[in-house]
Amino acid sequence: MIEAIKYNFSNYMEKFLFTINAMAEMVKDFKINPKIRQIALSIIMTAPERDAMAETQTIFNWVRDTIKYRKDIAGVETLQTPIQTIQFRSGDCDDQVILLNALLESVGIKTRFVVIAQKRRGVWNHIYSQALIGRDFYDMDPIRDVDFGEGPEKYIERRFFLYD
Repeated sequence: MIEAIKYNFSNYMEKFLFTINAMAEMVKDFKINPKIRQIALSIIMTAPERDAMAETQTIFNWVRDTIKYRKDIAGVETLQTPIQTIQFRSGDCDDQVILLNALLESVGIKTRFVVIAQKRRGVWNHIYSQALIGRDFYDMDPIRDVDFGEGPEKYIERRFFLYD
């Protein structure tokens, strides 16, 4: 079932933090799900062993190329589980980032959310992911037609990093 988040909060920041927390809990819960791990392992089957960069790029490319961007239900913020996003083969930015992070973390790659305010809008309205490989974080924005490591720099007005 899709988790529909009905807001009854006094301000935008409360709503924003509630959604981010719900996303983090989904990643935490699904990174240990055997089905998610099985899917991640099948995706990286052709990647070289013990090569975190190759594994990360392979999973990112799979999500970017397989899952189509589709908006939430009109007027309702929804969060799909990673399994639902795979079944539907679609989701918005938060659904795709939940899936991407759960897949990566299931094979031992640390991730974090990056929330941005896009230019012209001024509010926190997009989320993408970063993977920690070695000592460096690499951008992954699966809803944009960009390569692994390319962030949405030209769209960013403000950026907010979220750690575990």
